[in-house]
Amino acid sequence: MTRLARTLCTFYAASALWLGWLTLTTYSHVPLWVSILNFAASLVLVAAISNTSADADDLRDLRTQLEHASRPAPEPQPAVDPLVIPDDERARFNEITAGFEDAA
Repeated sequence: MTRLARTLCTFYAASALWLGWLTLTTYSHVPLWVSILNFAASLVLVAAISNTSADADDLRDLRTQLEHASRPAPEPQPAVDPLVIPDDERARFNEITAGFEDAA
């Protein structure tokens, strides 16, 4: 999460807590619709926190995808036939297997 998003989330949380406290302390002194409006405003701020953090996560994912897309693709490796054995390795293999045949 970026510093701006973290700052916005902190501001939204503080504002939501203040509105919640205001709703509770003024409940019996103001009309009901004012308390309901304060409560709804605090819920809107909670939704803003969720939206800001989701946007920050989406931006981080997009930055990662763009970084991976900008890297050059690895060079393709030539296909190796598993049955092709170099002559020197074949000669060593024949020497080793000849030793086993002699022992049997």
